[in-house]
Amino acid sequence: MVPYTQSTIRINSPMDSLLGNILILLMLLFVVGKSASWAVRAAISFSRQIGLSELAISFVVITGISILPEAIIAGVSAVRGVPSLALGTLLGSNVADLTIVLAAAAIFSPHVLRANRSLLDKDHLFLGFLLIPLALGFTGHFSRLDGLLLVGSGIFFSILMYRSATPTGRLHALNGLSVAKSVAILAASLLCMGAGAFYTVEYAVRIAGDAGLNSALIGLLVVSLGTTLPELLFSIRAVRLGHSTLAIGDILGTVVADATLVLGITALIHPFSFNPRLVILTGFFMLFAGILALSFLRSERTLTRSEAAILFALYGVFVAVEFFLRDWTPLSTQ
Repeated sequence: MVPYTQSTIRINSPMDSLLGNILILLMLLFVVGKSASWAVRAAISFSRQIGLSELAISFVVITGISILPEAIIAGVSAVRGVPSLALGTLLGSNVADLTIVLAAAAIFSPHVLRANRSLLDKDHLFLGFLLIPLALGFTGHFSRLDGLLLVGSGIFFSILMYRSATPTGRLHALNGLSVAKSVAILAASLLCMGAGAFYTVEYAVRIAGDAGLNSALIGLLVVSLGTTLPELLFSIRAVRLGHSTLAIGDILGTVVADATLVLGITALIHPFSFNPRLVILTGFFMLFAGILALSFLRSERTLTRSEAAILFALYGVFVAVEFFLRDWTPLSTQ
C-alpha cells in the first residue's frame, strides 16, 4: 500500500471550484442558446403556413421564443430568492441585443443591413415602452403592482405590433423542416432550454459566491451574454438569407419583451428591492443604445459596418463601467 503523503493528496482549491463552475455555466448557456435557436426555426415553420408578414413573425412568434431563456432564468431566480440575478440578466441582455447582436447582423449581412420603413415608423413606441421599467425602477423596488403594469405594457406592445403588421405572403424558406419535424424539434428544444436555464441559475449563484461578486453583476455581464445567443444566431442566419426585417424585428421585440413582460412576471412572483444604480446606470446604457441604433437605422434606413463598430465599442464601454463600479455600492439587497 502506498502511504498517503502531501505530494499524493490533491485537495481541490477554491480556484479549481470557481473555474469548474464557470466552465459548466458556459456549457449550460451554450445549450440554452442553441436550444432556443432551434426552437425559433421550428416556430417559423408554423408561422409560414398562415402567411404572417415578416414584421408580425419577428415581433410576435420569434420574440416569444427568444425571450424564453431570460423568462425561465428570471422565474427560477425569483422563486429561489435571487431576483437581482434576473434583473441583471434582463438589463444586460438588452444592452447586448442593441449593440453586439445588432452589430453582428450588420457585419454578417451580405449587403448593407436595411430596415423596413414600417418598422422604423414605430421607433417612438419602442423607446416609449423602454422608459416604463426605468421610471418604475427609480424607487429601487419592484412591487407586484409594478409587475402588473409591466406585464400589461408588454401585452399591449405585442398587440400593437401584431395588428399593425399586414400579411405579405409566405416567407422564403429559412429551413426545410416538415410540420412533424417542427413539432418534435420544438418540443425537444423547449425541454433542453428549460433544463439548461434552470441549472444556469444554480451555477451563476455558485460563481457569485465563490468569486465574492454580487449575483446581479454575474447576470449583467455573464448570463446575459448567453441568453442573447438565440437572437444572435437567428439574426445572422436571417440576414444572410435576405430577411433583415426578421432580424431587426426580433432584436427590438425581444428587448421590449424582456423589459416589460419578463421583468413584470419576475416582480409578480417575488417583489424585490435593489440599488437604483442598477436601473439608472444600466437603464441609461440600454436607452442610449436604443436611441443610437435607431438613429443609425433611420439614416437612409441602413446600418453600416462602421456604425456597427460603434455599437460594439459602446458595449465595451458598458462592460468597463459596470466592472469598474462593481465595488462602489452593492447592486442589490441580497
